[in-house]
Amino acid sequence: MKNWIYAALAALFATGCAPHGGYTLTGEVPEAWEGKSVVLFTTDAGQAEAIDSTTVANGKFRLQGVLDAPRNCRVAVYLDPENRSDRNLTVTFPVFLDSTAVNAVCDASKSDPVFTLAGGATQTEWQAYRAALEPLAEERNRAFRDYVEAFYNGGDEAQGSMKRPASSGISRSLMCGSIPLRRSASPSCRNFATASRGWIGCRWSR
Repeated sequence: MKNWIYAALAALFATGCAPHGGYTLTGEVPEAWEGKSVVLFTTDAGQAEAIDSTTVANGKFRLQGVLDAPRNCRVAVYLDPENRSDRNLTVTFPVFLDSTAVNAVCDASKSDPVFTLAGGATQTEWQAYRAALEPLAEERNRAFRDYVEAFYNGGDEAQGSMKRPASSGISRSLMCGSIPLRRSASPSCRNFATASRGWIGCRWSR
């Protein structure tokens, strides 16, 4: 399912806002990761495929190459290059790449390092789409909490009414876990929503 979603999202921008050609991905990581392997995988065509690699030098890494279309990718930093199968020793993050530069900055102050990404036409559109969903997710969670509270504390009459099939579009959206975007959402946000319909409530793994 996820692979289809990634392919659809990439196809959306193949002829859209992001130009094609060479990609540039730079990263800033802890100096303790000096010499560690960094591998770039494409993840939108079925099985993940390694297309580029480098090593950390002076707390930074740089990946450059050519793509024929924007691609959904994953970057893996192997903290133990001799043991790439241990997920506890691998730090990963997803990224959309096209022919515009993306910079990734790692915050390793907590137990799980987190990358913050900036730049990149397709990546910026994706982040805007995710930001547009955040208030909708909050509304859905609040409505669900109210539903549970009323169901368990509202008495038999309230429980009976809540067991009836959802009659409104909003109720069905809440039950299915996908709230439609507001009309004010940007066209690019709506493109992502169309491609990922039914997947809005999911989150990428780190």
